Amino acid sequence: MDIVVTTCNDSEFLREALLSIIYGAQGAGLLRRIVVVDDASRADAAAQVTAVVDEMKPLHQDIVVLRNSANCGLSHSRNRGIRLCTSEYVSFLDADDLKPAGWGAIVQDILTAQEPEYLFTCSALIDDRYTFAPFYDHETADKLFQGETIREFTGHRRFLPLMLEPQIGNKYFKLATINAYLFPIGRKFEDLYLVARMTLNLDRVVGANVVTHLYNTTERAGRVTMTPRLKADIIGNVAGIYAIFAYHFDTVHEAIEAKAKDAGARASEAAGRELKILQIERQFAYAALKFAFIRMLDWSVNTIAIGDMERFVGRVGQVLRALPPQPSVAQMLNDLANPRTLEWYDKIAELFTNADTTYLCQVYA
Repeated sequence: MDIVVTTCNDSEFLREALLSIIYGAQGAGLLRRIVVVDDASRADAAAQVTAVVDEMKPLHQDIVVLRNSANCGLSHSRNRGIRLCTSEYVSFLDADDLKPAGWGAIVQDILTAQEPEYLFTCSALIDDRYTFAPFYDHETADKLFQGETIREFTGHRRFLPLMLEPQIGNKYFKLATINAYLFPIGRKFEDLYLVARMTLNLDRVVGANVVTHLYNTTERAGRVTMTPRLKADIIGNVAGIYAIFAYHFDTVHEAIEAKAKDAGARASEAAGRELKILQIERQFAYAALKFAFIRMLDWSVNTIAIGDMERFVGRVGQVLRALPPQPSVAQMLNDLANPRTLEWYDKIAELFTNADTTYLCQVYA
């Protein structure tokens, strides 16, 4: 496996991140190349990146540095890093995050046994005092795995992992697979966009309810926060994903109908079964996407100024009105939780769809 590490003016965290990768993978035979991509850091931070990488080379020789000539963002930086990867699998880590001890052996065992196109695992939170806490989506993850440590998600259920927080540091991709998609340039929440597009064309997704990524919650200057621009990116990304999903399902539907048009009765029956399966996949995909959308909206709207609420609700309503109202989140995903818990997502979706800004302002006051 190769790992792409992105950094931009946070070189003070890089040394610890690289040590966690190297020592966490010792003895597993998993780690090959580490690609550090510096997204046009200041001169002092760039010099520190060089010094840290030089310090790491006695511990791990195959470590290289790429530097962007201008600040291009995470997607461009990761895509550049992918070009230098040669192993079967690739993973990603931000320079301010960490890998836990023993992560390499865990991932190696799962990849060897399952050979997935992509593997998702779990994250945990860590602060500057090395205090651990559950990740934001740990309750959803526990429901998703239903007591199992490793689980395959096949058929329509492959869309269920989209309910989890968009996070790239806990995922592992076949290089050939991610090369077919790459990260979208110019978008925030690029993790969700990439994985959602990829999921459409996979037969199965493999997940492991084990922590292989530590998200650093240490506060610092320059950290990305929820701004009106990022809130707009949430809406734009979900609208874009929905359009891709709709095109995919419509295209497959038309292909099945065309194949059966001039065929015999038996072929028509088979096509009918295929269309029913496709409809279930479509419903699960939209329900999981709606869940992810509402969860991100709930997270972001808490920081939005009331003066922005009307316009924000109007744009959200446009996206939600494009999504089929049925089946509801509770109807499709009720095997993962108490349906009453999931009904909350449907209620919030209804409020945004109907542009009920008065009640929404009360909810998020």
